[in-house]
Amino acid sequence: DPLTHEGTAPLPRHDPHGDDPTAPPAPVPAAPAVPAVEPSSAQSPAPEAPRWDDPSGRCADFLAAARAGRVPLRIVQLGDSHTEGDAWTGALRRALMRARGDGGRGFVPVVGGQNDLVRTLQGPWRVVRRGLGPKDGPGGLGLSRAIASAPASVFRVGTCASCGVGERATAVTVFYRAQPTGGSLRVQVDDTAPRTVSTRQGDSVNFAVSDGAHTVMVRPAGDGPVEVFGVALDRAGDGARVEGAGIVGAQAVHFATHDDPSLVAQLA
Repeated sequence: DPLTHEGTAPLPRHDPHGDDPTAPPAPVPAAPAVPAVEPSSAQSPAPEAPRWDDPSGRCADFLAAARAGRVPLRIVQLGDSHTEGDAWTGALRRALMRARGDGGRGFVPVVGGQNDLVRTLQGPWRVVRRGLGPKDGPGGLGLSRAIASAPASVFRVGTCASCGVGERATAVTVFYRAQPTGGSLRVQVDDTAPRTVSTRQGDSVNFAVSDGAHTVMVRPAGDGPVEVFGVALDRAGDGARVEGAGIVGAQAVHFATHDDPSLVAQLA
């Protein structure tokens, strides 16, 4: 389905460092006049074929293979409001999965208004959203993490049987922050026996599962604090996968003080 944006003029750029409260407001560009006569098809240029621009030329081979359907299509969107709320990314996910097949729901941050899944965060979790300074500590792909130490804290993520996309997975990955004094995570996939994972090393734990619907439950074991970034529900094959990770108000400058090892590991 086409994704359109309706409007008559671009919004003025906001520069928080250049505002002058004494300056008069900038004029708003006038909307273009509506032609009295609809242009004929002979006067209108032919619509341009959709394309993906690659000014650097570094992705030419991959894009050619992706257009031809020879490689899986994996997209990670790092953004702000429309990414955390999964508004734009959700629409893109559904459109591409209908065209290319189901590549799995992908990475699911601990917080945010994500679609096409079942998710709950219960108990005394403390959610930390990445800010502009190092005082906020490291962040993962979603620029946020949830911290808890009590076993009553439960993070649950599952595929959605009625969503139409992301209904199956063949791999489950739980991403966490490694710390010298970290506790253990108890991770349970479906009805299998819970697995205990130390968060004093590594950055993630993986589970291979049969191709189908799955639910993942994560909780602290009670032997120390744990910090969780999110859970990924991936599916092998040539289908499309669109993952959204962001927080409201995020800007590119957020990554200037970002925890590079966590981000690089999760992107990999």
